[in-house]
Amino acid sequence: MRMTTTSSRDRRPMHFPPPGIVVDSASTIVAPTPTDLARFAADVAPKALPEFVSGLMKSARRRRYQPRWSAVNRARLELARLCIDRMLAEGLDVPDAEPEEADDATKRDLVAESFRTFGEDAARALADRLGVAFETCGEAIERLERRPH
Repeated sequence: MRMTTTSSRDRRPMHFPPPGIVVDSASTIVAPTPTDLARFAADVAPKALPEFVSGLMKSARRRRYQPRWSAVNRARLELARLCIDRMLAEGLDVPDAEPEEADDATKRDLVAESFRTFGEDAARALADRLGVAFETCGEAIERLERRPH
């Protein structure tokens, strides 16, 4: 099973979906509850949020044609939304990020993923909050558009 991995506020590894939710190779996979998703989003380390959100959206896109993963894919997108809401509410404070250029590239990729998943308005709001000009995200958006859906 492919998982999206991140770290918690206390630096423990966290995996989504959580281990143990796949019962067998054919049955539908049950997604975590909304309460579990909220708890998970609150526990992700602040500086890990952008990369984690991007990984969630990429994982949901990879499994979009597999019906047994549909509930988990919805949960991935909801968890991504909760994490983005948290980033917007708390601000994206990444004091240890190096180098600055790589951090900007990560932010642009996150805006591009948001554009593809949530639409232009959400992507513009995220770019504004992250301090990245939406217009500079065009290359990242084009790269995503060239990938097969």
